[in-house]
Amino acid sequence: MTETAPTESVPTVNLNAESEYDVVDRRQSVNFINTTLGEDPELQNVVLPLDPETQDLYQAMRSGVLILKLINAIEPGTISKDVIKKRGTARAAQVQERRSRPRCGGERA
Repeated sequence: MTETAPTESVPTVNLNAESEYDVVDRRQSVNFINTTLGEDPELQNVVLPLDPETQDLYQAMRSGVLILKLINAIEPGTISKDVIKKRGTARAAQVQERRSRPRCGGERA
C-alpha cells in the first residue's frame, strides 16, 4: 500500500495589500512629519500636509529633501541647508528632464 502525502495548499500573498501594521505606521509617520515640519515655508502647500490615508508619504520621500529636513528638525545643523537646497534643485531638474524626453513612440511625456 502506497501512502500519499497530504496536499498542502500554498498560501497566496497579495503583494499590493497593506497590512494593518503598515497602515498604522504610515499614519503615525505622516502625523509626526506634518507636526514636525508643518511650519516649514519651503514645504507648506508643496509637500505638506501629507494625507495619512494615501501613499503621499512615499511620493514625498522620493527626492530626499523631506528626510533631510526631518533629520535637521530632530538634530538641528546636522545637514547643511545648501545640501538640502541642492538636493531639491537637482530633483526638480530630473523631473523636468524626464518630462521633456520623448517616449518610445516619439511622443513627449
